[in-house]
Amino acid sequence: MEDTQERLLTLETRQAHYERVVEDLNQVVTECNGRILELEEDLRLLRLHLARLSENVPMPPKDI
Repeated sequence: MEDTQERLLTLETRQAHYERVVEDLNQVVTECNGRILELEEDLRLLRLHLARLSENVPMPPKDI
């Protein structure tokens, strides 16, 4: 019977550890997702800025 208790304790300990790992990984994924959203917005603004700048640049002659 003691062997069963030890096995149960081992399984419960592993489960607690894995739950902590999943929580930690979830936090990392959440932080990364937030950063990705920020970078996507930065990229959108840069593209918009570049498009506006290119509207003000004259086209080079065709023979160049």
